[in-house]
Amino acid sequence: MKYVIYVFSDVMSVSDSDKPAQSQDSDRLDSQPNRCPVFQSEYHRVQERDRHVESYLPHSILCPFRGCTWTGRRQWDFKEHWGRKHSKAGQVPVEDAIGLYDPREFVKMILDGTPVDDVARSAFRKVQESLERLSKRANVLGRNRDLRTWIRAPSSEL
Repeated sequence: MKYVIYVFSDVMSVSDSDKPAQSQDSDRLDSQPNRCPVFQSEYHRVQERDRHVESYLPHSILCPFRGCTWTGRRQWDFKEHWGRKHSKAGQVPVEDAIGLYDPREFVKMILDGTPVDDVARSAFRKVQESLERLSKRANVLGRNRDLRTWIRAPSSEL
């Protein structure tokens, strides 16, 4: 078996030449561009593509502040929300932000070919269960019009 060694500054990595080469700079397999399976837009990094695909799903983070209904997808956005709305309550409780569900498993389903509307409905059911368990109400759909349509559409699951 033959190995190819790639050197990036002081970092050396070894990869099996039978597998597609992966550049550490781009986080992209050369043989598989990081495409959105819905709109076919291409991303330079896997993380960017996954973050984009996650935008097809309901929000996954809920503010823990009593009476607050803020939801979002990113910890950074939660920190900003906390600073604007709850700064008098103290430091941002990032670890206390409520994760309503893990969007990564749903992103993977979309990337694996499951229809986005089916995945969005499944994620929405998961969110509804979490909100019910927490006795909270919140708009987890944000401004995504496609998501609103997908949630209302009848499921193709039998």
